[in-house]
Order: sequence, then C-alpha cells, then structure tokens
Amino acid sequence: MSILNNANDIKLGSNQVTGVYVESTLIWPTSFWNFSAPVSGDELTVLVEPSAEINWGDGNTETLANSALTTHTYTTGFIPNSFNFSVPGDVINFTANRLQSPGDAIFGGVINVASLPNLEILYVTGHDLTNIIGVNQATNIRIMNVLDNELDGNIKQYMPPNTEEIQIRLNPIDEPIPDNTLAEFTSLRIIAAASLSNMGGSFPTLPTSIEEIGFGFCGMSGDLPSLTSYTNLNRLWVYLNNFGIPSGWAVPASLTNCDLSNNSLTSTEVDRTLIAFDNAGASNGTIYLGGNNAAPTGTGITAKNSLISKGWTVNTS
Repeated sequence: MSILNNANDIKLGSNQVTGVYVESTLIWPTSFWNFSAPVSGDELTVLVEPSAEINWGDGNTETLANSALTTHTYTTGFIPNSFNFSVPGDVINFTANRLQSPGDAIFGGVINVASLPNLEILYVTGHDLTNIIGVNQATNIRIMNVLDNELDGNIKQYMPPNTEEIQIRLNPIDEPIPDNTLAEFTSLRIIAAASLSNMGGSFPTLPTSIEEIGFGFCGMSGDLPSLTSYTNLNRLWVYLNNFGIPSGWAVPASLTNCDLSNNSLTSTEVDRTLIAFDNAGASNGTIYLGGNNAAPTGTGITAKNSLISKGWTVNTS
C-alpha cells in the first residue's frame, strides 16, 4: 500500500504535510489516519502552489489561488482517503491542522516506499511509524526525517542507499549499528541519531562525505577514533555516552562545533581533547566538555586558554 502515486516529496510532520506531485492525486490509506473515533469539525488547512482546484473528497470542491491558505471543515468528522487536485505537479502544504479525534490524530503504521520510484524526500515526524518497507531499495531518497516514531531494530535498516541526510532521533532503536560501519552510505552528509538510549555499540566508521554527526545519548561506549579523515566534518555531538579519548586523538580543522559533555572523561582525556582541537588550528568554534567529565589540568588548561584566544567558546568542568 503506497501513500502517494509517483511522489517526489512527502512531508508528514506532526503539524505539517507537504507533497510535491507529478500526478494530481494525493492518496491517504484510511488506516493510516489513526482515528479511534473521528469527531465532527476536523479541519485541514492547505496551501497550494500553483493555483488549483481541490476536491476535498466529501463532495465539496474549491478553487485555490496560488499560495493561498484555506481551511476546510469536515462536518462528518471523517477525513477521506483521497484529495484530488486539478494541476499535476502541485505543491501542497497541509499546515496548522486541527484533527479532533480523541488524543492526537497521528499517522501510524507502515509506509511502503517500494512503489514510489521518484520519491526523494520522506518527512514523517511525531507519529507511530513502526516500519518503512522498501527503503533499502529506494535509491532516489536523499533526505529521510523520521524522528519521534516507533522504529526499533537498528538504524541501518531504515537508511536509503543514497541518502544524504537521516534524522532518526527519538525512536526505540534497540540494536547497535551492524558491523559497526555506515561507510557504504557514500553520499551521507548528516546523521542525527540522538536520544536512542538503547542503541549501544561503539562509534561507527562513517563515509568521508560526513559533515554532521549526532549520536548524543545513545548508550555508546569505547574510544573515539581519530577523525582527521573526515575533512568535511563540522559538527560532532556525542554527549551523554561513555566514550573515551585515546592518546594521540586528532580532529580536522573543519570541526568547530563539538559536544562531548557527560562522557565520564578523565582529566587526561579532557586534556587530550583540548590539545587535539588546539592543534587543529581552527578559530571561532564551540566545544562542550562539562557535565560529569573531569576538569582539565596542566597542558589541557594551556590548550583551553589558547582556544579561547582564538575565539573559541570552551565549556569544561
């Protein structure tokens, strides 16, 4: 069962749905509207680009001007399973919706992207998704945002092969990354996997394309590897884990935003971290080393002062 026919872009945020269509029908499987008892007065607010006529699916139609917002109230309390637009290729934004079923009306269940060969962006946040079928063969998906759902297992099983960005925070992921590597995702620039407290495992090997790494509060441990091969890396957020910093640890000059707070680092490890960033030679960065980490000593204090003189904000215990 697919959500959209030949869609390029799906966005199903907890208060926003955006679709870019190459055909003119947006199809909602009714089972995905997780209503236990729909209530009369449910509303959908829509913005259309360009202008188009919308068939609301309940016998009512309306002509919408380009970029005009309109709200339709369903007097029966039933959101239909399809909306028809007169112009193929419309951009439709569902915003500020008021769906009045008991509790929050959310999009739940399983998405099957196997029949959506043109899909490039999947944005489904704050719902009850438990699986994404066909995602490992979805070669056109570039951006995946599935934060705050009910996805378990390991994060690799939800990553399209050519993804550039994946946001998978706040899911019940409960397995480490298989083989401790994501290097095969050679287009990956951003991984945001924070607050997966049951994931565990150690820091994985990543592709050299990586720019932003987010593994905060993921139950991870072990020594962080030197990061100098990641020459595009600009942000590393790995707070609230149990990582260690080995002797000789090094970072690229591109890395100017780092959060290693609350990793139970010893003074020696804090010193190594500060020395690594000072040696990299960058200016005007930010590094967080506070929380339950020990305070720097000796050469670490010297490196901290040097960073501050270069315009860095340095937070330590």
